[in-house]
Amino acid sequence: MFDAVLRCGADRGIVDFGLDATDMGRPVYVKRGFVDRFAMNRWSCASPKAVAMPGKSVRPLAAADWDQIIAMDRRATQVNRTALLKRLAEEPSAGSLVVEDGGKLRGSGCCVPVARRRILGDCGG
Repeated sequence: MFDAVLRCGADRGIVDFGLDATDMGRPVYVKRGFVDRFAMNRWSCASPKAVAMPGKSVRPLAAADWDQIIAMDRRATQVNRTALLKRLAEEPSAGSLVVEDGGKLRGSGCCVPVARRRILGDCGG
């Protein structure tokens, strides 16, 4: 299946593949030429507590935010995740927000449904 997905992507002109892997899956991807970019942990919490952010405002992501979001994400990950981030943000039940401080975009996040949970992650920055 993995090789079929790689071939399908290559046939469509994709030249920069990325993925998230567990420690158990790492050897499979290393054999195919993938390299570690950065470490990632997946956390869970039944009832997370939000904290106050004095001086900052949170609002829904707007189309005009994408250039800044993509630039922040590229600096953080060194990978072009534009199509992925936009696709996640377009999910019908996704919630995408940005954080501003003094009118300047400082970060973004996206909450998407996966299986029986909602996964919260950065949406580029």
